[in-house]
Amino acid sequence: MKKFGSNMKCLIYLLLAGLILLLVACGVNTNNIDGTIEPSSTPISVQTIELKLPFKIDHEPEGIMPMGETINHPPPVGHPGIDFQWPYKEAEIIVALDGVVGDIITEVSPFDGDTVYGITVITGDFGVRYDVVDLPNFNPNLQIGDELVYGMILGYPQAADSGTWRMIHWGFGKVFSSGGRANPEGIIENYHFDWLCPIEYLTEPERLRLEQLWEDASYDHKDEFPNLCNGYFELPKQ
Repeated sequence: MKKFGSNMKCLIYLLLAGLILLLVACGVNTNNIDGTIEPSSTPISVQTIELKLPFKIDHEPEGIMPMGETINHPPPVGHPGIDFQWPYKEAEIIVALDGVVGDIITEVSPFDGDTVYGITVITGDFGVRYDVVDLPNFNPNLQIGDELVYGMILGYPQAADSGTWRMIHWGFGKVFSSGGRANPEGIIENYHFDWLCPIEYLTEPERLRLEQLWEDASYDHKDEFPNLCNGYFELPKQ
């Protein structure tokens, strides 16, 4: 009987190992015990993503704060994302890349006291961060592990100051499990980012669209920060 039990245990282990190998071969990611999503083991060079902008044509921004600016963000790295700005609230912020919700962090706006939802969406080794308000109006039951697809509305841009202007901080980069460590603001998040300039990851039509938006957008310091990605984040010259 002992020999039979030992053989049965080995058989179960072999079946489990075979199942894991099958899931990996099919590219399936599973949740960790702590609820985080394990980034894909597929090399970045092999992965293909279809990154787009987080707003539709009928809600294109009038102002843009570029990546890497150091006037409002400390050097040497500077601004770790791109801020899109509108003179009104009802600009629908949409999912820019299919993925799975990895974080939902809430903070209180210092300008109007509204709840700001920081949503991280994981796609393989990459992540996209959106900061929006009014999330419950569009996705009242959104939770970690939910799958999102391009075009789904996440919310509206948050207050930029005490006036009428609104903004979204939009960040893209390679993502890593944080292991439960707090971010620089003391907030515990499931993931941290190695922020990247999103331009080379955008689809060609969206890249051209963003470049035109930047050419037309208002920003007081374009002479000092002439590119969408500056300084630490500046792309190599072609």
